[in-house]
Amino acid sequence: MGYDDEKLGKVPDPKPKKSDKDEGRGAGSKIGQLVAIYRGEFKQITWPTWEKLVKSTFTVILVSLMIGAIIAGMDFFYENGYRLLIGLFL
Repeated sequence: MGYDDEKLGKVPDPKPKKSDKDEGRGAGSKIGQLVAIYRGEFKQITWPTWEKLVKSTFTVILVSLMIGAIIAGMDFFYENGYRLLIGLFL
């Protein structure tokens, strides 16, 4: 007793079938289709407002500077602490 298409239902073919129009088209047509798809996707994007963009940019810059200062401070203390320990034993 095997399974057939009627019991399971038809599984759609993952590859789109070429139509007669696509036969004579080259890479330029495919690029045009790709650009059209991208344009449609870009229209669906919710872009941030200018104020939100400025606030987010300021936040990223501020946090980056803070992390840089923390790393620089740790580097300073580790370097001087290491020199102090070496100076004590040598």
